Formats: sequence, structure tokens, C-alpha cells
Amino acid sequence: MKLYREKTPAGAIDKAVEIAGSLGSDITKRVYLFCESRATLSYELKFCEKFGGTFNTEITSFSRYVFLSGKVKNYLNKSASTMIVRKIIEENSAFLTRFKRGSANLAVSVYNLISQLKAAKVTVEQLKDIVAMQNGAFKNKLADVTFIYEQYENYLKSGEYSDE
Repeated sequence: MKLYREKTPAGAIDKAVEIAGSLGSDITKRVYLFCESRATLSYELKFCEKFGGTFNTEITSFSRYVFLSGKVKNYLNKSASTMIVRKIIEENSAFLTRFKRGSANLAVSVYNLISQLKAAKVTVEQLKDIVAMQNGAFKNKLADVTFIYEQYENYLKSGEYSDE
């Protein structure tokens, strides 16, 4: 796998389309072009503009590819995970100090934070240790995030779900 870096989204689209197109039109070889889910249409339009279309190229987000491939059972995408986080916040407001009531934006922000923590391999236990060393409003916010993260992980384990 090769990694390319461009300065602008338009440059990234042009480079990716150029590379995918250079791989040829042999329909026995599949070409997967992964991008952000909100950018797939832009990539598809550029690809069709440049090459007129193809039968061997699939432009998709990685999470959609995983979901459609069926290799991961009980897969939760970002939207589903965000809804679970919102449900956790609503059902556990009595246990939360700072995040008692939240908008949909709060759930999105908390899920994004959880996702980043998971990507960095930060565990709930490590967060609990950090919370113990803090004080004030930061401690309360971090304690809420830790609680929500722990409840989210418990939810995933209980249903044998996997997320992004």
C-alpha cells in the first residue's frame, strides 16, 4: 500500500483518480479507492469526468467497505455509535456532573473524543487513573467522559458489536 499526501482536497482527488486510472481497466482486478464518506461523490464525479467510468473501481469509505464486506459482524458506523453515546448520556444523567443534558452535538463531540482515545489505545482504566490526579471542572468533565466511555465499551461487549 502506498500513501500519498496532497495539500488540498482537490489535489487529493486529482491524485487518487490519476493513480486509480493508471491501474488499467482490467475487470479481473478490483481497484478500491478509500476516502471520507462525505467525499465519495466528488471522487466518483472526477473519476467519471476523466475516464468515463469503469467496472473494476469502487470508491467508498473504509467503514462502508467493512460493513458491506460482511467480514465484521454487528458493525456500528459513526452515526449508530453517536446515537448510542447520546442514549448513554440521557439514561445516566443522574451519574454525570457536567454532561447532564446534552444536544446531539454533545453526543457527536463525546463520540469523536472516545474514537480518538480508542485510536490512541487509551483505556478506561488509564483515564480513571488520570481523573484521580485532577481537580476542579476539568476533573468533572474528564470523569463524565470516562463514565460515558466505560458505558459505551460495556454496550459494545454486551452485544458483541464492533465500531469504527
